[in-house]
Amino acid sequence: MKRSVLWSHLGQPGLEHLFLHAREEEVLADGQAITMEQGMPLRAHYVVRCNSDWQVTQFDIDILGRLQADLHLRADGKGNWFFAEGEPIPDLAGCIDIDISISPFTNTLPIRRLQLAVDESKEILVAYVALPDMQVTPIRQRYTCLSDLPGERVYRYESLDSEFSTEITIDDDGLVINYPHLFEQLSVC
Repeated sequence: MKRSVLWSHLGQPGLEHLFLHAREEEVLADGQAITMEQGMPLRAHYVVRCNSDWQVTQFDIDILGRLQADLHLRADGKGNWFFAEGEPIPDLAGCIDIDISISPFTNTLPIRRLQLAVDESKEILVAYVALPDMQVTPIRQRYTCLSDLPGERVYRYESLDSEFSTEITIDDDGLVINYPHLFEQLSVC
C-alpha cells in the first residue's frame, strides 16, 4: 500500500502531508506539518518506521520555528524505547505507539495495530510527543471501534490522563478522514 495524504488543521492555520508506504516487512511514514503552536509558526518533519504488525521501531522528528530541535528514538516493538545512541528510556516502558501532538497520522498506528472489532475497546500506553518543546511522556489512551462500514469507520478516542474524548472517522486504510475540531482529510491518493 502506498498513500499520499493531505490534511487541513482546523481551528488554526495548518496543513500536513504524509507519504505512507506499507510493505510486507515494514511500514514507513514520512510526514511534514506546517502549523501554529503557541501562537508561533512551526514546521515539523517526521519519519515513523514500524514492523509489519504496525509496532513502532523508529521515530525521528525535526522542527523549525521559535525553537529548532530534533529527536531520534528507537523501539523494539515490545514497549522498550531507546535514544538513537542506544541509551534506554525507562519512562516510556510499555509504550508501543507514538503520538505526535500536531498529527492525525499517529492515530493510524494503534488503529491498524489493534484491529478492533465493533464495540471492542483497548486501553494502551503511548509515547506522547508534545510540540514545540519535544517533551515525550507516556500517556494512557483508549480506542473503541464504534462502526466498521466500508469506506467510513468510526473510533472513539479517549485520553485517559485528561477529560478529552472524540469520535474519529477513518478510511479503510486507517487514515483519519475527520478528527472533529482538529483535522480533516483534504485529499488521498
